[in-house]
Amino acid sequence: MTKNIKLPMFVASSSRISEMISSLRLLREEEWQSVYIDSNSMEEWIRYPLWDHHGPGPICLRRGNPSLEDILRCIEQSESDAEVSAAAYHLVNILDGGKENCAPLIERLESAFETVTTSRLMRNAALAIAWSQADRRFNYRSPLGKTPEQVEFDYEYFVAMANRASVIKTSAEAVLGLTISQKSTSFE
Repeated sequence: MTKNIKLPMFVASSSRISEMISSLRLLREEEWQSVYIDSNSMEEWIRYPLWDHHGPGPICLRRGNPSLEDILRCIEQSESDAEVSAAAYHLVNILDGGKENCAPLIERLESAFETVTTSRLMRNAALAIAWSQADRRFNYRSPLGKTPEQVEFDYEYFVAMANRASVIKTSAEAVLGLTISQKSTSFE
């Protein structure tokens, strides 16, 4: 009998990526990513860097094109810091919607905090805020063609969201007894 193994949505451990790549077939290389196929499951895997302000960062291997719900579930339920970090990065940098996706992330985490307070969820929440940068007070919407009042409204929207994200992260860190940042994730 074959054991049903749950595959991760995101693999960001360099050793695990190396192990997995050897069993995948390269379909094509694009500018900053490579697309593979798993010949057994026919699932597509995309290998790409998690960028920061200084250039390409750790490498990620993503299974298919996850939906917003898939990513939020991954952030909430994953047991891997690297997977949570890659999922949060993907949420705001790759998935359609960009920084607007912070709103459903924050809502999901606030809702989860009402019923679950495990240290794993607290760590995932803090990592997700750190990697999505949902706690940054910045207007991510274009000001083009808008009145000053509309630009101010957009700014206040993101400030309110950042404040909610900060509360989540601060609460999680208090429960954990440590500060979480992007550097808290090991990609080994």
